[in-house]
Amino acid sequence: MKKFLAAFLCAAMALSLSACNENTETPDDDKDKSSVSDSKKDNDNSKDNSLENSEPEDSSVESKPEEIGIPDESDFAEPDKSEFVWGVGENGILIVGYTGNETAIKIPSEIDGHTVSYIEYSQGVTWANVEHVIFPDTVTVIDNRAFENSALKSINIPDSVVRIGRGAFEGTAYLKNKLAGAAYFIDNGKLYFPTSELSGDVVIPDGVTMIGDYAFSGSAIESVVIPDGCISICAAFNNCPNLKSVELPDSVEFISIGAFYDCESLESINLPDNVRIPFYELYGGGIGGGLFDRSYNINITYRGNTYDSSHIDDLYNLIYENNR
Repeated sequence: MKKFLAAFLCAAMALSLSACNENTETPDDDKDKSSVSDSKKDNDNSKDNSLENSEPEDSSVESKPEEIGIPDESDFAEPDKSEFVWGVGENGILIVGYTGNETAIKIPSEIDGHTVSYIEYSQGVTWANVEHVIFPDTVTVIDNRAFENSALKSINIPDSVVRIGRGAFEGTAYLKNKLAGAAYFIDNGKLYFPTSELSGDVVIPDGVTMIGDYAFSGSAIESVVIPDGCISICAAFNNCPNLKSVELPDSVEFISIGAFYDCESLESINLPDNVRIPFYELYGGGIGGGLFDRSYNINITYRGNTYDSSHIDDLYNLIYENNR
C-alpha cells in the first residue's frame, strides 16, 4: 500500500547512512531553535547537570517505570507488505504506518527486494492499534514524530539505529515508561535527548557511545564533558549560544555535520588525532558543511596546531587527508 508523494520520498530517502550522519543538510535556524523533544521539562535552576546530580522537577519523570507485559517473540505477527504504508527511495524502503489489526508486529527487513531502512511520519497515516514492535537490524532512522500519539508500549532499538528524531515517541506509554526516573533517554549506549531542559555545566554519563542528532540543540548549556568511550557525535550541539567549553575524549572517532553549528560562544576545542569527518562536509555546504559553521570565535586544536575560523578549511582538508 503506497501513499507517498514522490517529492516527500525523494527528500527523506536522500539521507546518508554514513556513521551517525544520515542528515546531510546544514541545520537551519528553525530546526536548530526548536526543542529536542516536547517531553523535556523546565529545569533552568540546575547548574550541575551530571547524571548523579540531575533532579528533574516534574514528578512524572521521577516516577517508577510501569510493568508492561511484552509478548513472547513467537507471538509477534509478521504482516504482509500490503498492511504497511511504505514507499521505495534511494536508500531503501521507508515505512510510515500499519493498517492491519495486530497489536504486536515484526517490521520486515525487506519489501520487494529493497531493504527497510527508515521509519517515518506521514500526516493522516497511523500505526492502528500496534502496541509492540520489533525492528529488523536494517533500520537506521526512526524519524521525527514517527509513532507520535500511538498506542506503542514497547519496541526494540537495534544497534543499526543511528538517529531517533524529535517527538518520535511523543504521547506514547513507551516514552513515559522509558523516561521514568531517568535523566536522559539512553538506549544501548546511544543518548538521544535529556528528559528536562538543561543549562550550565553538563557531564554526560559513562557508557554513552553515541550522542544523537539535536540531543542538546538550542539548550542553555555552558560546558559539556563527554565520557571516554564515546565514539560518535551527531548534530548534537547545534545552536547552543552559551556553550563555551567542550571536553572531547580521544575515543571520539566521528563528528557529524552540524555538530557544533552556530555555537557563537564556543572558544576552543581539542580534536582527537584520529577523528573523522565525512567527505561531503568538506565540499558540500559551506565551511565544513556546517560542522563549526557560525561558530566564529572558535579556535580548534588538532595534532598540536591551532586553527581559527579563518583557516578552518585548511583544518578540514588536513583531517580528511589524515583519516580517509
